[in-house]
Amino acid sequence: MTLIALSAVAALAADNFLLARNRVGRLTISMPKSAIYVVYPRRITKKVALQLEGFPTPAVQVFLAKSRLTPSLVIRLDGPVPGIYGIEVTDARFRTSKGVGVGSSFGQLRATEKLSFVTGEGVIGAVSKELSMTFDLDVDSATENRLYELRLHKPLDTRRQPRSLKFQAVHNW
Repeated sequence: MTLIALSAVAALAADNFLLARNRVGRLTISMPKSAIYVVYPRRITKKVALQLEGFPTPAVQVFLAKSRLTPSLVIRLDGPVPGIYGIEVTDARFRTSKGVGVGSSFGQLRATEKLSFVTGEGVIGAVSKELSMTFDLDVDSATENRLYELRLHKPLDTRRQPRSLKFQAVHNW
């Protein structure tokens, strides 16, 4: 009986850090803002106004580490419909069911997801439409050039991979 209870607790804890389509942990895209505080106590959150393209963007930061130096999540509230519009994840504990998350290599991401690539404003992203997620890639200039070659349907040297993968945002497609 105790084993079953412990298994249920372990499953619940793992579920709290699962990245899935339109979902980060127990939050989902389009949930009302009030749901944030059902999942995360107000004492570990902070309301902020992000400056995206020079415009204030309402958001809530969630600090899961005791240091409270870097938010684990930044929840954007600027969509056309009230509620959660996007979630930026910087905490490596959050992972997809295939084990991909912050800190994963580009090779790990490519091995588990069908991707397309986007670029803009100094960011290179790998988009998984199946997951409805964009992964910002932390790449060096040589890797950036290889990614452009991939977009031009040239063979990609898969022996060399970007330094790391930084999961950035969930978008409502």
